[in-house]
This record gives sequence, structure tokens and C-alpha cells, in this order.
Amino acid sequence: MIVDTSVLYDSKRGKPYTPGLAYLAKTYLKREIQLSASGHNPVEDARAALDLVNLKIEKGEYFGRSDQEYHSFCGRLEVGGKHCSIVDTSVVIRKYGSTAKSSVECKTDEDVCQGIASEISKSDFVFGRLRELESLYSMTKDGQTDPVAYNEDALDSNYIRSTTVIDGYIGQIWNGLPPNTMLMCVSSHGDSMLASALLKKKAQSRASSRPTSPGDSSKIEWGPINEEQLSKAVAVARMGTAFVAVKHANS
Repeated sequence: MIVDTSVLYDSKRGKPYTPGLAYLAKTYLKREIQLSASGHNPVEDARAALDLVNLKIEKGEYFGRSDQEYHSFCGRLEVGGKHCSIVDTSVVIRKYGSTAKSSVECKTDEDVCQGIASEISKSDFVFGRLRELESLYSMTKDGQTDPVAYNEDALDSNYIRSTTVIDGYIGQIWNGLPPNTMLMCVSSHGDSMLASALLKKKAQSRASSRPTSPGDSSKIEWGPINEEQLSKAVAVARMGTAFVAVKHANS
């Protein structure tokens, strides 16, 4: 009997993608494989595959599976008889807007504020995304491939300016809300620049460990200290911020 681990487990990207053995081993076995200069080790791969199958048997049929009854957020609201509006870029609307009652395409954060104001009376839930901080990090991260060159202090002045701008936009949205409306502000994640830089360096280290030609000695070092740096950077990137407020009639 042949058992394919890519069939037993789902890819984090969902269907129709299938997960690789190295990804499954790292995710579920906390084990890194296929790191040697020669690439795949058949014994190492076989052991990982066998352990993944045994883990599946131990945990049950649904272990390692994504939600088969997946619905978008707007889709879940519609099932419950509530209507949702999306105020975002055309890319997001094309991807998630099919189950929304209505949508407003925006190019700037000012457009988002106006779009939310226009949709708030039409739907039970309005989703909008302010991108000021995202734009700041996108502009700053270019060329930041060396973690040593990453300087958080250099971001301070721009960060203060961006948060002040966002604060103004949130105030504008709040002032336009009708009474008894809840406002939820959620950040997607923390600062991921250092984590991205370290992940890139780790990938480069893996690639450099497999010489492409005889005598090629260009190898990028990656060791326990780098792994610890990456772990801490990922923890920072996973931290987000959220706050909720209800606008009462006398607010």
C-alpha cells in the first residue's frame, strides 16, 4: 500500500495546492529535513513520511486538514441574515467581495473613510482597511536584506507621522458613525521587516549550501544564533493590536 502525505495533509494555501514533505515535517514534527548539500536523503524522507502517517493515525481523520466548510467572513454573515460591505482596493474586492452585499473600490485612505461613511447605513458590517502604516513599511523594507542593517530607530519619525495620520482617519470614521454602532480597529500583524530579512537570509543559506558548480564555495552561514533571532522576530511579527468601542447615543 502506498500512502501519500500530500493527500493526508492540506497545504496552508488551501486547495488545489499540496504540501511538501519538508513543510509537513517542520510544521507537524518540528523537524527540519532536506538541508544537506546533496538535497534529499531518502532515509530521512522515509522516516519523516512514516512519522507523519503515524501522527495522522494517532490524531484522527481531521488532523492536518483545513476547514472543509470554509466560508468567507461576509459569507458567514450572509448565512446569518446579516449584510456586509467591503471598502478596499480592487484586488481585495475581487478576491473577497463576491459574497458581500456591496463594495466600494478605494485607492487612498481618504477614499476608505468616505466609503465607510457611504456604506454604514446600508449594511450590518462594513470592512475597510487603512494602509498608511503598510505603505510606510513597504517603502522602508526595500533593500533591507541584512538583519544587521535593520534599524528600528530610523523608523521613529515616519512612524509617529503615520500613526498621527491614522488617528485622524479613525476619528473621522468615528464621528461619522450613527449611535449604537461598534467600531473595531485591528492591526493585521506587528513589524515583520526583520523576520522577512532573516527568512530571506535563511533561504539564501540553504541555496548556497548546494554548490551549482565545482569549486563554488560561496556559502552564507546560518546557525543557532540566527535561528534564535528569527524566532524572536517572528514572535514580534505575530503580535497585533486591537481595540473596540461602542458609540452611544450621547457620544
